[in-house]
Amino acid sequence: MAREEGARPAPPAGPAGEASTHDAEGREERRRRFHCRACDTHVADHADLFAAGGAAGPGFFVNPAGRFFEVLTLRRARSVAAGGKPTLEATWFDGYAWQLAICARCTAHLGWRYVAVAGAEPPTFYGLIRDALVERDGGGARL
Repeated sequence: MAREEGARPAPPAGPAGEASTHDAEGREERRRRFHCRACDTHVADHADLFAAGGAAGPGFFVNPAGRFFEVLTLRRARSVAAGGKPTLEATWFDGYAWQLAICARCTAHLGWRYVAVAGAEPPTFYGLIRDALVERDGGGARL
């Protein structure tokens, strides 16, 4: 379908299908952040979301104990500590070993850090549990 001359395209959909916010000149808002739900520490930026394993948006996974998780995959995280030896047991991402990821401030379980084995790309990423996070805008307001 042809676009009318001078018409602005619709904002791109974000990872969860929501429209991204744009300023008056059309630049995407990049200040959205994820915070630890337990202590409100800033742990990741919305701009670091990516589709690990080719899945768009959040992934939905079940662990061997039958517990269900909605997981956001991020290239980087801050104020997150990884613990335990990386393991391939019951990994959700082929080519990646996992270890627990906790909030460095309050030790709440936030998800997992994934480490590539045999040269997978990216070399590391985080799979953070959606329910363990609160999303805020650049001014600190909850979204």
